[in-house]
Amino acid sequence: MKRILPMDLSAVLSLATFLSMAMAAAERWPPSEALGSLELPGLVIVYLAGGLPTAWRALSALWRNICSTSIC
Repeated sequence: MKRILPMDLSAVLSLATFLSMAMAAAERWPPSEALGSLELPGLVIVYLAGGLPTAWRALSALWRNICSTSIC
C-alpha cells in the first residue's frame, strides 16, 4: 500500500506539538493583546498531538501485558 504522507506520523505530531507550544508561548511573551487568544488553542493542540498518542501506546502496552498473563 502506498503511503499518503512521505513523513512519519510521529514526526508530524512532534512538529505540531512544537508549533503549538510556540503558539501558546507567543500569547504569554511578550505580554500583549495584539496576538489575540492563541494560548488556549495552542495548549489544546499540544495536549492532543503530544499526549494522546503517548496515552494510546501506554494503554495498548498495558492491555497486551494483562492479556499475556490472563485470559482476555
